[in-house]
Amino acid sequence: MPTNRCFATTWLAALLAGTVGLAQRPSPDAAPAPFRRPELVAIAWASPKPGPNPESIAPSHFTAWRPDHTAIGDDEINQLKKELREFGTPGRIEDDTLPPLHLVFRIDERARDSQTLTPGLLIDQRHLESRAAQDGSSPNHLALAVVMPSRQALTAWPAEIDLVLQVPIDETSILKTVKQIPESPVDLDPGVRLFWAKVAGMNRSGQKVFPAVGLSVDRDAQPLAHYDFVTHLADGTAESFNSSQIDGTREIHISPPLESKESIDHIDVTRLRYRIETYRKIPIFPERIPGQSLKPTP
Repeated sequence: MPTNRCFATTWLAALLAGTVGLAQRPSPDAAPAPFRRPELVAIAWASPKPGPNPESIAPSHFTAWRPDHTAIGDDEINQLKKELREFGTPGRIEDDTLPPLHLVFRIDERARDSQTLTPGLLIDQRHLESRAAQDGSSPNHLALAVVMPSRQALTAWPAEIDLVLQVPIDETSILKTVKQIPESPVDLDPGVRLFWAKVAGMNRSGQKVFPAVGLSVDRDAQPLAHYDFVTHLADGTAESFNSSQIDGTREIHISPPLESKESIDHIDVTRLRYRIETYRKIPIFPERIPGQSLKPTP
C-alpha cells in the first residue's frame, strides 16, 4: 500500500505541473481532433420507380440493407429518404455506366458545414472513379455517396466491393489572407498560387476584356485538399462565386470581373483537407438491381 509520503510526493508533482486534474486537459488553442470515420448505415440500388410521393418509396420497388446484410425496414427507409431526397432515385444514368449504387453514411456530428463524400472502387488494385455527381450532407449529418463506374472500367457489379471514400478531415479554414496582390504570383502551399490576371475573360465577340484574381492548384501536388478564395472588395462587399476550369493537372479558379487591384481590400484563400477511408467487402447483392436478374460476378 502506498505510504502518506508517496501520496504527498505525487500531490506535489501534480502541483508543480499545474492544477491537479487540469494538467492533462488540452489547451483551448489546441486544434480540434480530426473528424471521425463516417459510418456506413445503409446500402441500396437506385430504383426507377420511387413511388408517387417523392419522400416515400413503395416497398415493392425498393429495398435497402446494412453492411451486416440485415434488411432495413420501410419506416427507416422513409426516414432516410426524408433526410436525403436523392436516396433511391436513379438520377441521370448514362448508357455506358453501370446501375448506380447508393450508400448512406453518418458523418461526425461535430461537422458544421455540409460535407461531400467522394467515392471510388478498388478492383484488382485499380482505383475506379464514380461518374455520378455527389451532393452534400443533410442537417442531421447523413451523406449519400453514389457509385456509378463506367462499363469500360467495370463490366459488371461483383457480389462485394472495396470502397474508397474521400472524406473531410476538418472544416474549411482560411489558409492565408492576402492584403495586396503583387505583379508576380504568390505561393501559398506546394503547387498552389494566387495571381492577378490582367486579362481573364472574353465578351460575346471573343474580345479579352476584364482582369480578375486567379488561383492555380496543381492536383498532383495537392490530391487531398480543395482550395478556393473569397475576394473582399473596398466597398465592403465580397465575391465568393468563382468559376473553375481544368487544364491538364491544374485546377484554376477565376474571380468575377474586377475593375482593378485597387478595388480589392483583401483576399481570403481557403483550404479543405481530406483523407482516404477504405471500406472492405461491402455486400451489394447485384441480383437486387431493379428490373434485372443478375448473377454476381466472382
